[in-house]
Amino acid sequence: MYKDSSKAPCIKIGKFIMEVVDDLTYLVSTISGNPLIYTELSKRIEKASATMIRLAKRV
Repeated sequence: MYKDSSKAPCIKIGKFIMEVVDDLTYLVSTISGNPLIYTELSKRIEKASATMIRLAKRV
């Protein structure tokens, strides 16, 4: 997400330092620094495929 790691924010909660990540999942959506939707789209396709496999096993 940050091109220059020296400018990455340093957030502390108690004695824990939060890690800087490229993307994260929050409330079923993927939040990313990348403006393209490929990450979000691939995650949704992956979840739909897993659900269809589970459904096929039951039917």
